[in-house]
Amino acid sequence: MRKYIGVAPGAGTSALYVGLGFVPKAVTLTNDQGEGEIITWNIGMWRTLLSYGGRIRTALDGDIALLTTAGVNPYWGGDIVTTKSANQIVRANQIADYNGDMRAKGASSPVTRWTKDTTALKGHFDFPISDTYVEAGSLIWIRSDTTGIMRPYVLRVLANDGDATDDITLDVNVPTGAVERITYFSDFVQAPVGTKMPAGIAIADVTYLNVTAQNIVIEVEDMDDL
Repeated sequence: MRKYIGVAPGAGTSALYVGLGFVPKAVTLTNDQGEGEIITWNIGMWRTLLSYGGRIRTALDGDIALLTTAGVNPYWGGDIVTTKSANQIVRANQIADYNGDMRAKGASSPVTRWTKDTTALKGHFDFPISDTYVEAGSLIWIRSDTTGIMRPYVLRVLANDGDATDDITLDVNVPTGAVERITYFSDFVQAPVGTKMPAGIAIADVTYLNVTAQNIVIEVEDMDDL
């Protein structure tokens, strides 16, 4: 059994092809920046006439409707990417430029320190950071100078390049400490030209989940083969 949870950017113009490395048997998609829209889909629905695109709840208290064309479909992969596009995405940790530590990516010096400023939740790094790689959604691993404990914190807001007072807002108040690691801000990136797209899912919806500049939380699960 395989399970995967990640955050992907919506494309919003046409179907979004999400390369996972396998075709899942169950999918839950949530728009965490809209009104709580959710699409649920499973391999059994794919075999039916009236719900092969899944079921959608259009708001937190909205009605549940069955989907046909504008929902989720299996994507068997194999397409060769000829132009980099927001409509063909793959897992970021499969692409060398976005995998691992982002502290020195696109910056003159690697970030090593976090300083807590006086404003709640805010602080700054000791060196500038590149917002090509680090943005809202990145995980910042900080080791507290006081306790020696290291844990991840969520970057909520990056103002400017992160090295001035109050440039960075985290999810909680974090004492001054050493920055040990920073992750890329999304779990998916546009597939590079020449990539053979891995299997996954196609999201045909462009109204509720696959929306430009809004994130999709993707939860997928694989079980026994068909």
